[in-house]
Amino acid sequence: MACAPGKTPGYRGEIDQMQGFALNSQAHLNQIVGNLYAFRNYPYKTIDEDLAGSYRNLDIAPQEPVNIVILPGDTERGFDINGDFNPNILSYEYSPQDKMLLAHATFIPIVNGTPGEAMSIPDIPDNGYTQPETPIIPPFPPTEPTAAIVTYTWTLGSPIVAGIPGPRIPAVRNAVRMDAYVVGGTSATFNVELRNTIGTPGTDIMAGDLTATSSGATATISVMMLPGQWLWLDISAVSGAVSELVVTLTTG
Repeated sequence: MACAPGKTPGYRGEIDQMQGFALNSQAHLNQIVGNLYAFRNYPYKTIDEDLAGSYRNLDIAPQEPVNIVILPGDTERGFDINGDFNPNILSYEYSPQDKMLLAHATFIPIVNGTPGEAMSIPDIPDNGYTQPETPIIPPFPPTEPTAAIVTYTWTLGSPIVAGIPGPRIPAVRNAVRMDAYVVGGTSATFNVELRNTIGTPGTDIMAGDLTATSSGATATISVMMLPGQWLWLDISAVSGAVSELVVTLTTG
């Protein structure tokens, strides 16, 4: 960034964004800004001339400076022009009457202005607000894994007073609920043993026997079962013509 020289741009100037410059340094940019400021204040920004000869050395690239001298007596308003100019536009027109290719050129002045001043890029104002530091989020405490719910069900047709073996426990389980119902008849009373050896009586899971009816029966329990133990269903009473007994043990 650079600012044109003098105090006037600070009061009446405007921002002009220009791109495409190959700059060597900040001083180079300052000189370009000074030259542009001088060019925009030059009284004769362009001079148009019809060329009567063959000036093949004139071209816009590479540019060849041309010294143009116009005496005050050569213009109606008495302008005095004496300086170096670069060709900016070249055009040609064919004259069929004269059988000639006439050239027309537009020249722009070569100026050497006072270098501009470097401008520092100001900091972006924070509007009085300071961004707070991001707080450190503490790690979440580990959560205990939730055991999968596993159920064991006995379905007996025409149950009688007897003991019926159940499955063997493969892993540590916690017996949490007992549900049962009968189809037909009046009721069936039972308990479930937890045996270390399948042929040896063990410990009842429920404190007292549960009587299942057609409307169902439920008992809430909490008994730890270990791997290798067996479940054993003990039916102690059957009332009426019960056609089916369904017992479900829920573990977690």
